[in-house]
Amino acid sequence: MSLGRCLQRLGAGIVLLFTATQTGLAADWKIRSGESAIRVSAVSSDVTVRGGFEEFDGSIAFDPGSATGQVRIQVKIASLVLVNPGNTKRAQQAPWFDSATFPAAVFKADAFKKQSTGNYTADGELTIRDVSVPLTLPFQLSVNGGEARMTGAVELARRDFGLGLASPMEDSAVAPLVRVEIELVADRL
Repeated sequence: MSLGRCLQRLGAGIVLLFTATQTGLAADWKIRSGESAIRVSAVSSDVTVRGGFEEFDGSIAFDPGSATGQVRIQVKIASLVLVNPGNTKRAQQAPWFDSATFPAAVFKADAFKKQSTGNYTADGELTIRDVSVPLTLPFQLSVNGGEARMTGAVELARRDFGLGLASPMEDSAVAPLVRVEIELVADRL
């Protein structure tokens, strides 16, 4: 379950799609790591397990007016912390994330759509354990001067990435969907 939540956070880490200038040119943004978060939650044996990734970074270029840009977010898998330290350790190992073999998860997107004022979607690809899956991430964005704030959430199917599948007992104990919530604050470069 911890792994499933981690996957959601990765998906959430990928939601770092901040917008740029009002001129139609994509601006570059720097994530404020101390004010940003990628949280995950999953149900395991009827209990919700919560946690988050403490280390993630990336490159963000986005223009909210034209909904154009590119984003690449990398999440350090070993930075996953779950409420229960035993779950954290288990999530880092096979059959879950196996952070020694697969140290990072990456979200890349270059197709965006404006849904309404301040609401967008990013179409891209999330890679976990060297398995890449298409992902659409809905997010809300507000830009105030040189600061952007983004929030988004997505549910990831952990089995799509092979998480937990090698252990039938663990696979059956953890729900197939993991929720990833992302809150990002970024400064225009």
